[in-house]
Amino acid sequence: AMALVRSLLLAEILVPTYNNLWPGIKLTLSYTQNISFFIFLAIMLICTALIAGIYPAFYVTSFKPVNILKGKTTFGGTSWFTRMLLTLQFAISLLCVISSVAYIRNAEYQSDYDLGYSKDGVIIANVNGKNEFDAYRNILATNKDIKVIAGSANHVSDNYYKEPVKHGQIEHQVEIVDIGDEYLQAMNVHLLEGRAFIKDSETDKRESVIVSEEFVNQFRLTGNVIGTRLLLKGSLQLYIVGVVNDILTDGLWKSAAPVMLRYVGPDQYKQIVVSASPENLQSVNEYMKNTWKKISPNTLYNGRYIDGNMYATQLINTNAVRILSFLGIIALLMSATGLFALLSLNVLKKMKEIGVRKVLGASGANIARVINTEFIIILTISSVLGSIMGYVMTDKMMGAIWEYYLPTNVVTLSICVTVLFVVAIVTVAYKTINTAFMNPVNTLREQ
Repeated sequence: AMALVRSLLLAEILVPTYNNLWPGIKLTLSYTQNISFFIFLAIMLICTALIAGIYPAFYVTSFKPVNILKGKTTFGGTSWFTRMLLTLQFAISLLCVISSVAYIRNAEYQSDYDLGYSKDGVIIANVNGKNEFDAYRNILATNKDIKVIAGSANHVSDNYYKEPVKHGQIEHQVEIVDIGDEYLQAMNVHLLEGRAFIKDSETDKRESVIVSEEFVNQFRLTGNVIGTRLLLKGSLQLYIVGVVNDILTDGLWKSAAPVMLRYVGPDQYKQIVVSASPENLQSVNEYMKNTWKKISPNTLYNGRYIDGNMYATQLINTNAVRILSFLGIIALLMSATGLFALLSLNVLKKMKEIGVRKVLGASGANIARVINTEFIIILTISSVLGSIMGYVMTDKMMGAIWEYYLPTNVVTLSICVTVLFVVAIVTVAYKTINTAFMNPVNTLREQ
């Protein structure tokens, strides 16, 4: 009951903290308007107390009063049930630690993952046609921190559209992006075969396309694909003039889809794309904002950083690490408490044996082995069980979120198992050392 009251007070701190982790989530604690919640807490309190007390109650009542009064019954020690509980506790602790470390390593892996275009160093702002684009571009071009200025009607990470494309008997829905001059350079999309679009080429606007590697794979194009004829929406003839690297239009959430880039002129531009060094991006954005006020004083500046669909990915990784680390620490503390309690019972049970061993000249290491062998076995079983649980759960969680992620591997499992053993060693160190070097005379006299 005391723990329940304290947990309610702790929830007043943790709920607002959880809200701060996720934009748009606002959980509130309202006890007066939710009587059923109090009923649930009362039932949980009673059930927890009963479940926790059933085994000790039956265990104690199984002793005969006569034997207890004569001193023939010894309390203490461990049983299969307590060993099983401790094993499960450490396995759950290891599961949380594995998940936390896995997300930390996954965050680093995903932050360096190549999406096929620039994840940072790019700002995009909406423009209304050629005149506004030209006026904006001409002023921006005077800024020495800006590397490339390009135009486009769509964008590879948030504004593409889909149409059916056919080659021979193969037909797929293809993600199409209408781009303008310098777009490939601004977005750092690499041309692998063929050529880029020719500036102001009416032929390129009418019938030329650049496709991605995944497009080539899904349409089973082999050999030299340049010049391959395609049909858009069943009637419009197009010809491949270039091949670029795979473009993950949906970031790491979904597998690469076939992408087609088409060429449009400034009269169709809806966006201006500005490329700069990441360290200069903030100043460039401020410059673009001030410049926009001169071009269109009655319209709000709408420039935005292009994070390559990575903001949400980083948010999930960061928050998962925070939540699972918190749970892991709590679980480890509970496991360490259980380990210390069982170790104390084990020492109490073996006090006479330890005293005899000391009299016969047993070393401190020998005494430590007698005390801790059982717990080494428990930790080993916990490590195997927790590693399996952690591997499966983490893979399922990440696989449900992303298509591209870092699977839990031997390195992650090794780090976490090491943490588990370090916590266990620190927990039992004092008790083990104190027992190993105690005076056997006092022990034997008491026994």
